Amino acid sequence: VEGFNFDMRKNLVEYDDVANQQRDIVYKLRRRILESKNLKDEVKEKLEHHIDKILLISKPIDPSGRPTQSLDHEKILLSFTEMVPFDDKSWGRLKDQLKKIKETDKVKEFLVGVLNDIHSAREKQEGEVVMRRIEKFAYLSAIDKHWIDHIDHIDDLREGISLRAYGQRDPLIEFKNEAYTLFENLMDKINEELEHRLFRIGVAPAPEIPLSQARENIDTTDMTGLAEQPTINNQQST
Repeated sequence: VEGFNFDMRKNLVEYDDVANQQRDIVYKLRRRILESKNLKDEVKEKLEHHIDKILLISKPIDPSGRPTQSLDHEKILLSFTEMVPFDDKSWGRLKDQLKKIKETDKVKEFLVGVLNDIHSAREKQEGEVVMRRIEKFAYLSAIDKHWIDHIDHIDDLREGISLRAYGQRDPLIEFKNEAYTLFENLMDKINEELEHRLFRIGVAPAPEIPLSQARENIDTTDMTGLAEQPTINNQQST
């Protein structure tokens, strides 16, 4: 009985170790972002990496199942506008310029240049301090959103993984493999959410409070709970 209970506890700990390792990675990433003062280079690197993914999935597939060297410019444009919102006029101008470029390297260079110009314009408009906060907020909100969903998926996987034993497969090994795949998908989703949010976060100006209202809202209650009494000047002005 003691050996059986020991094996059960050991099995539970091994399952918990998988989730704890992933939790440790995500929490360290989140802590690093919170403590970082400048995420500009890291964010721009992720944007450029996403362009590589766009170009990869935009290549048509030949009959053998391999991607061709040609590019689907319409698909590239649709994927790119998911990162950066454009108005109709800018979208049409971008489409005309993109169709003139055939080489993959040239297309990447063009899209990276557009992204850098948009990022620089937004930084100039909002200011460097605000832009750094936007980058940090977009990154943190992306992590928080998808990490919660990931924990739910891990719990669901853990509840049903024991059924794999009926197929002569080790449930723990199956759990580790699928949890690793889920974690890779999590990191991809975080990056995609960051790229989607970055240029869509609006910054509202702080409301201005009239001086008269500000004076009325001042709390003059002291530590005893009694409000200050106004000073009365008995002298009449002449």
